[in-house]
Amino acid sequence: MKPNSVPFRRNVSGGIAVAAVLWTFASGLCVAETRPPAGPDHGEGHDAVRPATPPHSAPLNTAYTNTTPLVNSVEDSLRSRFEPEVPLPAELTASGNLLLKTVTPVVVDELKPWRERIEGALKQRRDKNAAGAENTLIGILQANAPAVIQRECLKHLAEFAIEARQYSRAQQIYSQFVSRFPVDSETPEVLFRQGMLYRQIGAQAMALSKFYAVMSTAVAIADSQLPRYRSLVLLAQTEIADTYFLQGQYSDSADFFRKVLKLEHPEVNEPLIRYKLVKSLAALGRHPDVVAEGQMFVAKCSEAAELPEVRFLLSESFRQLGQVRSALEQTLALLTAGKERAEKDPETWAYWQQRTGNGLANQLWHTDASFENPP
Repeated sequence: MKPNSVPFRRNVSGGIAVAAVLWTFASGLCVAETRPPAGPDHGEGHDAVRPATPPHSAPLNTAYTNTTPLVNSVEDSLRSRFEPEVPLPAELTASGNLLLKTVTPVVVDELKPWRERIEGALKQRRDKNAAGAENTLIGILQANAPAVIQRECLKHLAEFAIEARQYSRAQQIYSQFVSRFPVDSETPEVLFRQGMLYRQIGAQAMALSKFYAVMSTAVAIADSQLPRYRSLVLLAQTEIADTYFLQGQYSDSADFFRKVLKLEHPEVNEPLIRYKLVKSLAALGRHPDVVAEGQMFVAKCSEAAELPEVRFLLSESFRQLGQVRSALEQTLALLTAGKERAEKDPETWAYWQQRTGNGLANQLWHTDASFENPP
């Protein structure tokens, strides 16, 4: 074996040889060199293995230099095998890990424990344990639950109070909801419920303020549920009109009923709104308007349950306007109503038939009017 050479066994597999070279290169060690023996203690012609030369010595540098071409050749071989000449497209070089696609991500529902506690409270309520259910919900509120959980708790507490006819307590809870969540998506609905509660206990002015607040709040909230808010605003407008009517403010109620009809919204109960409009106008004594709106009702809502009363109001307005023949026509139409219609609500039809007939008979008696020559 020649001096200053690195011995390698040719019969070792290529993979082991590459690993050995890389390990030698990384660790900074050098394969021991072989030298001819020297000194009188060694016989001529026999080879001896001496310790590796220190790093600064020439033989080590020579051995290190001899390993470099081999490392470079291995690197060139790997590059030629695995690096294509033309770069691959980005969609191919990007990892398309099958494992990541097939394993469903674990999603932790942080609200689940809170919702389970709410369900527990509702179960207590169903089991007639009202106090326990209320205490559970109050405990959730005191535990600084997430906002969505607090909203649910407040709504359930208000419903419990309404069921127990504790309307003042329900109002307090709803007020707390609005105070905590002034621009929440459910705030307009809570305001509407407050308005209905106030009207139920006779606080008409407070009811009106809540109904107006529904409209202003719904307009201020930017939300994807715009159709829902439109329906809620429309409902608030009809309730404003009803509240004015209950207060005897017929001019305001008539104006609001007309506004609702002008919207021509498919959700509007047109027969009921037109009926209330006719009643508002009749209460104001605006007989020409009663005639106009009453005839519109008869033409568009001929199957409505309110038809007998509208015919009566028409007859009365015609009499007040001195149009006896027209009044008689409405009376006869009411008295000769089809049997099928009368059978749907016989008591209502009988009442208005009698009242209309009596009213017209009295009018004719006092005025001595003639049907053949009406004024």
